[in-house]
Amino acid sequence: MTKMNKRKVVRLVVEAVTPLAVGSGEGNVMTDSVVAVDFRGLPYIPGTSLAGVLRHAVEHVSEMDVLFGKHDGINSTGSKIIVSEARIVDFDGSVVDGVIKNPSHELMNFYAECPVRQHVCINEKGVTDGAGKFDNQVVYKGTRFCFDLECLLDEEKDEGLFDAVLDVVLGAGLRVGGGIRKGYGLLEVRAISSAVFDLDKKEEMMLYLDYSSRLAAPDMKPVDAGEKADEKKYKSFLLKLSPEDFVFFGSGLGNKNADSMALTERYVHWDSNNEGTPKDGVVFPGSSIKGAFAHRFRYWYNVLDPSNEGEPAKGDAASRILFGTVDGKKQVPGLMFFEDVILDDKYSRKVFNHVMIDRFTGGAFPGALYNEEAVYMKGVPFELRFTLDLNGLNQRCANEGVDPKKVEDAIDLVERDINEGLLPLGGLTNRGHGCFKSVN
Repeated sequence: MTKMNKRKVVRLVVEAVTPLAVGSGEGNVMTDSVVAVDFRGLPYIPGTSLAGVLRHAVEHVSEMDVLFGKHDGINSTGSKIIVSEARIVDFDGSVVDGVIKNPSHELMNFYAECPVRQHVCINEKGVTDGAGKFDNQVVYKGTRFCFDLECLLDEEKDEGLFDAVLDVVLGAGLRVGGGIRKGYGLLEVRAISSAVFDLDKKEEMMLYLDYSSRLAAPDMKPVDAGEKADEKKYKSFLLKLSPEDFVFFGSGLGNKNADSMALTERYVHWDSNNEGTPKDGVVFPGSSIKGAFAHRFRYWYNVLDPSNEGEPAKGDAASRILFGTVDGKKQVPGLMFFEDVILDDKYSRKVFNHVMIDRFTGGAFPGALYNEEAVYMKGVPFELRFTLDLNGLNQRCANEGVDPKKVEDAIDLVERDINEGLLPLGGLTNRGHGCFKSVN
């Protein structure tokens, strides 16, 4: 076997297409889960998080233990891949790394307080599970990071295996951090540069030694993703919709105008000169869409595959397969990945006033007044995306005795309901909010 003494270094700039939730493992008085930050208080992605995601993404590729190493108690080997931390990119396109580059005041002010998302515990049926409520901090959509991947090329096959890792990064996108099935953590490559150093040659050895470990963004050129490696095991859905009227995805908070207001969040917009600008956005959170989708999916699966008298609903097993479940310490992740929708916040609001009704008498509770502030977005087009892990679906269905074709058919029926306005999304849908229709 031919031995080599080469190093391949790849530098990438990635952008958070959806908000990012790489947690620090700690909470504070404001939230249950705080994002990881560096010594300046700016968000970053630890190299361990990136390495773990990459290793999992290529587990279907044979011989990957050659690159990532293994530990089986007998023949243990170290990793040939070195992953750096991913450092934040300033609004002028420069990377904030080390103590040499001082971040702009605008960047420091923008990330001084990252947004907090409110959640309730949802089971596989798409309904609330007890009284569980929690929140977590996220990094703004549009945030860019820069990091290095380095591979020790000791054998001829190493470079081919490393290219398979890069195909995953350049393909359908990389999902990092927590909450990736409810709208968080989708990264896409915006710039890439690479170099191979032959350490047996003096001049290339000197170039490798001079290669700075301090991150600097490569030239921002269009990235050709080529064939997306993930397309073979994932099925993507794209729904082009527009609201029929008012939309209300609640923030869990109120303001001076109403007891409950729609969820809004800032994000970073990058122009053609690769300069970032903070903007305000209206958010349709993936977690809310996922809950409604799971509830309707269970209904349609039971219609397609009804239970015999006295048997439990077959949709329960299909829902657990598709959306995961938690049983004590045993956690089974879901197979559906939803994405947040964030649109420019340029739409008018209306405050709706209400009185609480006694369902027994049909009369009003004395003094029980409340209101909510909804967003008027009639005719505003947007795209709703979600993805299905086909390999995982086929494996779990085989183990559980569930027909994967019926699962996919039920998903298609839920998609049809959303397109035809039969499945409202968001909050206060029983009052007419959140109806959508398909647009060409």
